[in-house]
Amino acid sequence: SLNVHTGNAEMKSGEILVSTGSVTSGQTGSINIFAGSNANVGSAGSVNIQAGTGAGADSIGGKAMLTSGQGLASSGQITISSADAGYSANSGDVFVTTGDAIGFSGDAALETGSSENAESGQIHIVTGKSISSSAGSISLQVGLSDSGDSSLLLLSSTSGGASSSSADIVLQND
Repeated sequence: SLNVHTGNAEMKSGEILVSTGSVTSGQTGSINIFAGSNANVGSAGSVNIQAGTGAGADSIGGKAMLTSGQGLASSGQITISSADAGYSANSGDVFVTTGDAIGFSGDAALETGSSENAESGQIHIVTGKSISSSAGSISLQVGLSDSGDSSLLLLSSTSGGASSSSADIVLQND
């Protein structure tokens, strides 16, 4: 095993920084984190990234942020995916969830950025095709409430500006 850590402290423990150098032209180096492979039966190693836990009554847990690099022509891409499966096997699930809470559970937002001079990005929610079985479904569901009414499932388009019209909402069954 290889352990890299900072010491404990009363007020603030140290930071760990892993970085590659800058270049004046060309491409900077990448940072790769890999878990080992398994050649036989059993699970391969996992990669876990977790922010710190706040243990005090008024503490806040640490943030875990994944941000692409900024560029003058374009910022970098972020891809979160499970790997393709081998022959007659299943690919892994991908979950984006907020934690349970006694108070307010966190929001989950899927949105594109605004654009000043071009069309803003699109959001695609698509299931894959199936060769010999049914294709996957898309399910939108509002949670249940034990002590009040459930919230709305709202499909809306924002109103257009002075020289544009609002977007259409189309429900289509092909």
